[in-house]
Amino acid sequence: MRAEIKDHVANCSACNEYAQAQQKESLMLHDIPTRPWQTVSMDILSYAGQDLIVLVDHYSDFWEIDLLPDLSADTLITGCKSQFARYGQPDKVITDNGPQFACEQFRKFVAKWGFNHVTSSP
Repeated sequence: MRAEIKDHVANCSACNEYAQAQQKESLMLHDIPTRPWQTVSMDILSYAGQDLIVLVDHYSDFWEIDLLPDLSADTLITGCKSQFARYGQPDKVITDNGPQFACEQFRKFVAKWGFNHVTSSP
């Protein structure tokens, strides 16, 4: 799939015309955590027709994957609560701006549970 996208971009006249004008975003480093489960990254992954939530602990690089029966924010939040109950509530959660992370339900979850939600650019 990536090769198809790369070929498409390489052959796109608009992409090629404006490629030099596109400034590359500099690498944004995160603070190194001092304890497990202090900083966690999350993302939704689709594989073999199933949707999964992937959580990675920045301290140990330990990761967890849970099956999501659907892609609703409520289901995602339930999965997060399960992981947090197992390992502890993180201080910081890093996600992309996917719809499940950018919605009102997730904002309320963040506020109620009191962790910092940081989003990355696409």
